[in-house]
Amino acid sequence: MKIRNLTARFLCLSMCAMLFLLPLPVMAEGGTEMDIPFFILRQDGVDVGPAVLFYDESLLLTTSVIPNPDAPLTAFDPVQGTETSCEVSIEQGHIRVLSLEAPSAREPMQLADTLFQKRTYFATISSSGAIQSGDIERAVYLDPNANSVMITLHEPALPLIYPGTVVYDADGALCALLTARMAEGNDTAIGVSSYYLNEVLFGASNPQVLSTCTSTLDGCLLHLDWAGSAQAEASEGGYDQFAVFYADTQNSFYTKSTLEPDDTDFDLYLVPGRTYQFWICPEYSLTPITSMPINDATLTITVPLDEPFHRYSYENAELYLSLLSREEIVQGAYGDMDLLPRVDSMRVSDLQSPENHLYLQAENRYVVDEEIYDSLVVTLTAPDGECYLSVSSFLYSPDFMEKDRWHMDLYELVDSCISMHQGTLPGGEYTVAYYLGNAPAGAVTFTLEDE
Repeated sequence: MKIRNLTARFLCLSMCAMLFLLPLPVMAEGGTEMDIPFFILRQDGVDVGPAVLFYDESLLLTTSVIPNPDAPLTAFDPVQGTETSCEVSIEQGHIRVLSLEAPSAREPMQLADTLFQKRTYFATISSSGAIQSGDIERAVYLDPNANSVMITLHEPALPLIYPGTVVYDADGALCALLTARMAEGNDTAIGVSSYYLNEVLFGASNPQVLSTCTSTLDGCLLHLDWAGSAQAEASEGGYDQFAVFYADTQNSFYTKSTLEPDDTDFDLYLVPGRTYQFWICPEYSLTPITSMPINDATLTITVPLDEPFHRYSYENAELYLSLLSREEIVQGAYGDMDLLPRVDSMRVSDLQSPENHLYLQAENRYVVDEEIYDSLVVTLTAPDGECYLSVSSFLYSPDFMEKDRWHMDLYELVDSCISMHQGTLPGGEYTVAYYLGNAPAGAVTFTLEDE
């Protein structure tokens, strides 16, 4: 997923309620050989329970009970053979995050972003440092928000299950932390899911959102500024940076941009004629917000759409699409001023093939006395109305004004569309358009035919 002016994109989907009480199929035996970065917590020379290196090299996550909150804690790494002082930095319910005095050299686990849709396993570690693991037969969520989970082991292994046991998927991502054994049966335990961990640790479901900011629109370039009182408010809360979430209201995905610690403004090119919402959130760099806020947006703005572009007597002498193979691109078969071959029809497989690149080909005429730069926004709109954009600049030059030929590779826009449609392109009518300033300068509509 690569659009030049986007730093990250996420699907705006909430699946917790949909997958409530979701059973898993029976898995094969054997667990995995994955390296789980376990540590053994110790207090007053006594083993407290397991913890796992999480998020970065200096944080441990556990549901183990700390007997004496006031006594010093250490974390023993059975792989490195080192013991490091640590202290509890976050505690809520069964969940505890501990900060290591010295960072570990091991690879930390990250939270899973799926609801047990992959093969899953459990693992724990004994006081001797031996890791014991096995397969999970099924998982059942115990509440509509998918916060609590009950797991059934593939084989009875209750003696292995105690607080701090991790549940992970085939990619090594953390799906749940177990908290207790069930009294009934000999193969069942309960725990907290990655969704609940995400909410508690990162405040993903309800982060703070600034209520106001100033905005200036120059053509299709939006400038946001929230210095002053907002910055002071964030500092009082202990936040050390800002994140900006934004979304085209007609799209099913959103974008997050994380700013540098001292930044209190943000620039972004938008598509004329479309409406956007922005959420400006102070956040901790150690635990950044990972999901779009559900709060009211800081700003909602509709970008004005001017009349068709005719400044400088501008007109399109040619405007069409071309489909080139990777071989033609590598060989440089066409120069900057050459007209690319026109394509009049395309199938899904043609455009979806990584061997092919879609190009917008234009030939323009205009009248200028000097070189002038303008913003160039190119968009691809899919049959479902979702819009993908790319931003660059356009140069009007007296040297080319009688026949200004240019073409743009749309591969990144097509790739983004494929990614947002679960790896495939839907058939139907698409539109490629480009804008100079706030004005539409030209568009090409084509139908992508199913096989």
